[in-house]
Amino acid sequence: MYNNKNKSGGQRNTLISLIIGVASLIVFLALLSFDVSPVVSFIIAFVVLTGGNAVCSFILRRKTDSGDEKLTSSLGQIMLEMVIKMQNPMVICDTTGKIIWRNRAFALATERIGSVMGAKIDSISSVNTEELEEKGTVFAELCDRRYQVELLHFKTDEKKYWFLIFDDRTLIDSLNVQIENERSVVAYAIIDNLEELSRNRQDSLKAEANEVEEILREFAKSLNGILREYDRNKYMLIMNRAGFAKCRANNFAVLDRIRDIRVGDLGIPITVSIGITDIGDSLAEREAGAREALSMALARGGDQVAYKSEGSMVFFGGNTRPVQKISKVSAKVRSGELTARINVASNVIIMGHRNADQDCFGASVGIARLALYCGVKPYIVIDRCDLKTEDFISKFASLPEYEDVFVDENEAMSLIESDTLLVVVDVNNVDHMLSSGIAISVNNALIIDHHRKTDSRVKRDWLAEYIEPSVSSASELVAEILEQSVGEGKLLKEEANALLGGIILDTKQFTRSTGARTFNAAIYLRSAGANIYESAAELKSDFDEFQKQSKIMSDLLVYKKRFVIAKDEQSDVHTDTVAAAKAAEALLSIRGVDAAFVLIRLGGETHISARSNSQVSVQLILEKIGGGGHLDSAGAKSGDPLVIMLENLKGAIDEYLEETNKNN
Repeated sequence: MYNNKNKSGGQRNTLISLIIGVASLIVFLALLSFDVSPVVSFIIAFVVLTGGNAVCSFILRRKTDSGDEKLTSSLGQIMLEMVIKMQNPMVICDTTGKIIWRNRAFALATERIGSVMGAKIDSISSVNTEELEEKGTVFAELCDRRYQVELLHFKTDEKKYWFLIFDDRTLIDSLNVQIENERSVVAYAIIDNLEELSRNRQDSLKAEANEVEEILREFAKSLNGILREYDRNKYMLIMNRAGFAKCRANNFAVLDRIRDIRVGDLGIPITVSIGITDIGDSLAEREAGAREALSMALARGGDQVAYKSEGSMVFFGGNTRPVQKISKVSAKVRSGELTARINVASNVIIMGHRNADQDCFGASVGIARLALYCGVKPYIVIDRCDLKTEDFISKFASLPEYEDVFVDENEAMSLIESDTLLVVVDVNNVDHMLSSGIAISVNNALIIDHHRKTDSRVKRDWLAEYIEPSVSSASELVAEILEQSVGEGKLLKEEANALLGGIILDTKQFTRSTGARTFNAAIYLRSAGANIYESAAELKSDFDEFQKQSKIMSDLLVYKKRFVIAKDEQSDVHTDTVAAAKAAEALLSIRGVDAAFVLIRLGGETHISARSNSQVSVQLILEKIGGGGHLDSAGAKSGDPLVIMLENLKGAIDEYLEETNKNN
């Protein structure tokens, strides 16, 4: 009878174990169907199996006999055999990482090493044991293969051990890299100055255009890409990321090849602008991103590549002065668009950059005149703490039209309505505007500027961006708009003088950055009553400002034999920024100096004014430390101490020279 009972209990335990085994198998298969990795699925199924048996053993403990013990032992042996024969490498280590057991797969994976028993796991692989214990899962290299390593803790006889499972990711990672390398990259390319170069020439530039196209086709072929012309001198290029990596490695040397094509007796180079991106989940998103990048490249003056990366723009090239585009059509279009927008606005707020100069003032009153002509009330945002601003306002105090036009930031904020139009002049980066709060608060806003566009930390959408780096000044752009819109005799002499003063300032009295458009604008302003002597008088330094310039230039540093750096730690008024700019201009007169930089400390910030003789792009140098501007005139500022900014400037110069030498 005892034997029958014993036999019955054994059969029952066997049946229960079988059921638990089947259940664990079902769990294993179910997890696989949900894309859970085989290793994790096996571990969970193993826990179900051993845990279930443990529970049953506890419940049926009193009915357990030697047959049950043999079954439990058999099941343990089965599980051990399964672990040993698993294709995933596995090891058991003590808590110091010392290997005390490994399965056959691990022995095979480390065959070239030999015996690993007793070795530390971090001595034969790149496993970081501290990171593994903290995170539970790490990626590591083992015998030239890459694994995902998972850690399980267990305890036996009051001792703690690590159970490490290695999941080979080498092939998967390789495929992922291959997929990423084959990801489509979209680019737009445009010959950006051919039309202007061909103007007033009897012969066409068809041969030069064909030469540029041939270079672009060779460029696309070298990248295993596809080039298609979608309009005259406009191309679309599709490549993969591997090809794009080649382009970045050589800083888009194709720009230099195209720039070597010269036109006419003066040898003016042909230039190309490219917008490119690999960002976006779909091909359509990347195409839109490439168009946006091309617009940025053109807004910065052309002859460069604009790459739209995650959250910012990266630029290559931009070492030549943009060719001025001569077209009355664009001025008419802009004038019509701007007039139409003003006509539907309740009021117009006009704003420039901080530490406003004559160009900023001139462009502002020019837009104010256009608003008055349209019968819409204008307001010009000013900084009442700036003495230069107060001097400028005093010249308009006697004019009834400007009685309440000038407002500060707080007053301007209270004037914003749902249909207010904001016109920003002489600046395109929100971070550098007089009030970033106003810039992002007005729904309808546009930009009129001549600086190369820079990527702003603060983002917003603009109704229009009238940005032309090829023109001398914002005042020149505004004068062109006024010529096409405001009737003859409507521009006041004071307004014409302000606009002409802005042009004179930014052209250094018509000796820099001038073109036919510049002189046409000056002629228009002269016909409106502007006096060149009165306009130029605004640019003269007073005695205090002259002393400040002299003080700045008394502390000079010559860097790399071609650069002069001046500095002053004790600036205390806003007019010192004007003195710094004039000091930088004066330093260029030193023989052998290609660029001059002036650093001053003002209001808890370090300001940099930079000028060059066009042999060096101060714009590209200062962009590396958060600034921007033109090829031969740029600026930057930072909250860092002057001594730190000085070192940052030296580093930016070194980086610029390295890039230039690499391209040459």
